Amino acid sequence: MIFSYNWLREFVELPQDPSELAKIMTFGGIEVEGYHSPAEQLKEIIIVKIVKVEKHPDADKLHVCLIDTGSTTKQVICGAPNCQQDMLTAYAPVGVKLGNRTIERVNIRSVESEGMLCSESELGISEDHSGILSLPQDAPLGKDLRSYLDISDTIFEVEITPNRPDLLGILGLARDVAALTKKALHLPDRFPTDGYIYPPGFLSTITADNVPFNLTNEATNLCPRYIAQVITGVKVKESPNWLKRKLMAVGITPINNIVDITNYVMMEFGHPLHAFDYSLLEGKQIRVRRAQKGETISALDHKDYVLLEDDLVIADGTKPVAIAGIIGGKNSAISPATHTIVLEAANFSNLSIRHTAARLKINTDSSYRFERNLSDETVALISQRAADLITELCQGEVVVLRDSYPSPNPITEIGLRAKRANELLTTELSNHDIWEYLRPLGLIANNISNQKDCETISEEQTITFTIPPYRKDLAREIDLIEEIIRLHGYNNIPEKPERETITDLDWFYTKREIADYLVHNGFYEAINSSFSEPAILKTLALAEDDYRTPYFELINPLGASFSIMRTSLLPGLLKNVQFNLSNGQTDIKLFELGKVFLKQDDKPAERYFLAGAVVGNINKLHWKYKTDRSSIFAVKGYVEGLVSLITDNQVIFQPTEMKYYQQESAIDILVNGQKVGNLGKFDPLLAKKLEIENALFLFDIDISQILQCGIKKSPVYQEINRYPAVIRDISFIIDKKFEHQSIDNTIRSADRDVIKNITLIDEFTGKNIQAGYRSLTYSIIFNSNQGTLTDEFVNNSLQEIKSRLEKEYKIEMR
Repeated sequence: MIFSYNWLREFVELPQDPSELAKIMTFGGIEVEGYHSPAEQLKEIIIVKIVKVEKHPDADKLHVCLIDTGSTTKQVICGAPNCQQDMLTAYAPVGVKLGNRTIERVNIRSVESEGMLCSESELGISEDHSGILSLPQDAPLGKDLRSYLDISDTIFEVEITPNRPDLLGILGLARDVAALTKKALHLPDRFPTDGYIYPPGFLSTITADNVPFNLTNEATNLCPRYIAQVITGVKVKESPNWLKRKLMAVGITPINNIVDITNYVMMEFGHPLHAFDYSLLEGKQIRVRRAQKGETISALDHKDYVLLEDDLVIADGTKPVAIAGIIGGKNSAISPATHTIVLEAANFSNLSIRHTAARLKINTDSSYRFERNLSDETVALISQRAADLITELCQGEVVVLRDSYPSPNPITEIGLRAKRANELLTTELSNHDIWEYLRPLGLIANNISNQKDCETISEEQTITFTIPPYRKDLAREIDLIEEIIRLHGYNNIPEKPERETITDLDWFYTKREIADYLVHNGFYEAINSSFSEPAILKTLALAEDDYRTPYFELINPLGASFSIMRTSLLPGLLKNVQFNLSNGQTDIKLFELGKVFLKQDDKPAERYFLAGAVVGNINKLHWKYKTDRSSIFAVKGYVEGLVSLITDNQVIFQPTEMKYYQQESAIDILVNGQKVGNLGKFDPLLAKKLEIENALFLFDIDISQILQCGIKKSPVYQEINRYPAVIRDISFIIDKKFEHQSIDNTIRSADRDVIKNITLIDEFTGKNIQAGYRSLTYSIIFNSNQGTLTDEFVNNSLQEIKSRLEKEYKIEMR
């Protein structure tokens, strides 16, 4: 929706700077999408008179015009069909910028043109491009067009939310801006009422014996209110300049005084109206009814529409004369010959209008507003307002008035407690503050008329507000509280230094990362009950001093299988594996992330654990690629990648003493020197007791303990090293008792700044290797940020590595 700054200023005092008004409205919930001053370019457009018109000698549709600027004459070529001698119009001289083009002196088929005569569309004051602008004969020659039209204005474009149809008119915007700025709302004397309360009997029925007319509302569920006024003696002519300027400012092309008044009132109140030529109505009646299937109408947009039974129409005695709330028909349009009109002011079902407009692909200012659920009560006000203007500007007289309003809406009242509002908004507003915020919006507080009345009511007591009919969006106490904070200003709420947390977001996102990582690697998530049974826990052959051995028993369990709180996730996963294997699934990758309930010194402790089980192939069978079987190394790889997601601390592995793993096929996981879990091949003897014949690999990780070591920090990016890396391999024989992690640390210690990566690329045992020993080959990457490494430097580093390995591990180089 667009509106004019100057028009809005008639109702409320506005900031001088348009940007300040845009800020106030946007922060108040009326989003300003943009604003511009279309009249700025008009200060260089001058009023001229065409003193001579001749046909172009070499172009049938062009005219050569001699114009008088008041001080000199110019020759201009014009192609407008309405170009004629003695016409006053707008002239853009050479060098003037009009829109995105600059006017130049041109030569059109050997005839020179000095400037351009402009249409309303080219001037940006309307969309009319049918001909050049025609000005009254008393317009002063040489005067700039902006001063003459008095259109030094700023046009705002705003986005109105669907629940605020009261803001679709200048009056509604002014009321909201007045409340936001704490300025008075000024309604001109010509307004019949303040527009806050519209009683059902606002208009009285008028009947004229010599002017027959009948109103029948046959679809009150789709048209809750319809007011028709017959106005005789109207003179259809051009509207006064002030009215045309206002309509053009908001993008509406003036047509004639009757149509212009209906559009003007629509822009004032945001509620559309329509006028019919009384003489063209068959039977001198209006019927509000559903369309007959296949019925057609020729609309004002020069298109024919086929109607359905769901469509609502305004009809006379024989035919539709308008598609209700959307567009009028050509068969009842106002023309210069019209002398009696029927003025329609109504409200229609927003759902009906939306359905019909969408099906027929019609989008008008009227349908746009009716689709947003307008007020029934506003109908009376706009009807009287339009009738008053027609009487004043068109010399008409209201002789008949019919008001179909069979089911008036009840008055809406909402209770509000200041204490509740302050609790939700974290404010300290008094009853008087709240009253001062809501009163300018048209809300009336029962039994409150001044500050003294507010002081007699406690913050716990309820203040009942009567809601104006145009605010259908206000239905509950929370709606009023939302209005209070909107007017008080969200930016005026003091910040709280302490952070209120409902959930641990770090842990929430960590859980999501863990699950995403495992699923990406082919795992399926298992969700088991937090209840377990002692029997399956015993299958793990836990030591008596193991932290998982003591458990909490349920006082009233559902059964033996649900008699204790689980102290480990592994028993549940073992059941899942056994179930899948017994049902023909041989390739299994499962994980569970959840709480265990430990008993420590007879006190409960809840901790998050992650457990996983892998059986069979670690990836799907494929005709082209080799499928690897599950192994401790594959599971170790999953765990390494997983832990690196959670923490930046170093992860190392060492042999484990956990009894439910097969000897020499299991390891403990250490983070920052603390044991946080283990992984390995499940003992085949224990597996057999659970009817699991396949090789089974497990991992069990205390996630809570890893998080205590510190969660992963945000990544730090650095430039790629521009100096080349050097790769060297080193092979040696070493005792099997020495772990890879220890060897890796020893190699790095030779020069941590230059040794960037170490990879174990080969292990060999057997022929020519002494029993209890193995041959290892490492690939080492050397790289410096300071410059290119020389062979001498790399060789010296390799020698230092060999010396440290020989000293610490008694290696034998190969």
